[in-house]
Amino acid sequence: MVNSGATLSLGSDIATNGTMTITGTARLFDYVISGTGTFTANAATTVLYIGHADGINLVASGAIGNIQTSVRNFGTTGQFIYNGTVAQSTGTGLAASVTTASITIDNASGVSLTQNTSITGAGSLTLSSGRLRLGSSNFTLGATAQLLGAPFGVNNMVVTDGSGQLINISGTSAFSFTYPVGDETGTPEYSPITFNFLVNSAARTIGVRAVNTQHPNNFGGTPNYLDRYWAITQPAMATITHLKSRMNTRQPT
Repeated sequence: MVNSGATLSLGSDIATNGTMTITGTARLFDYVISGTGTFTANAATTVLYIGHADGINLVASGAIGNIQTSVRNFGTTGQFIYNGTVAQSTGTGLAASVTTASITIDNASGVSLTQNTSITGAGSLTLSSGRLRLGSSNFTLGATAQLLGAPFGVNNMVVTDGSGQLINISGTSAFSFTYPVGDETGTPEYSPITFNFLVNSAARTIGVRAVNTQHPNNFGGTPNYLDRYWAITQPAMATITHLKSRMNTRQPT
């Protein structure tokens, strides 16, 4: 038992055949907790520092990641901090839908999202260091969720090289939201876009990904063009009062 306020720091792989409950902090590094026992880390006060390349995973995913016990319980609250020294995956142990959880990317080698993930309550996604790679999965921020880590840039952004989008759900009042997206096709490039609603009366669900190529409708042989564009989904969206876009990469002339 690691109580709230206490810290466990692994220095080697360990095995447990009993019950290990984490309501405090566990610094896992890249070590493995295995055995026939039960691992439970589902309290609001739980802080998991996840260092394994495969992240944390449910039993159905097999014996991979930091936790490989026979029974594994991960919550939808608490803090999940990915701070490995090699490229990581989040793993299936990070729930597809979390409520007030805080998810932090603190890995210079980057972290790949394993599955569609959403923060439905007052949780947060923090891009501290390193890139969150979406691949084919979406990351959704609910109306009360926060995106932290500014100033964003090429070293702490959301990479959208695949079909996955960064999705934001707004409230029903005026708002401004910057999507800190970019790509790693060739040279990594940061290409954010900002939506600024001066007037708004409905919740908006807007998904964005940056695409590293000339827009398919940009044709005619002109030698000067932006070599990227944004793919945007906006179901049931009314008129945009004001849209401010910003791009810092251009095709050389």
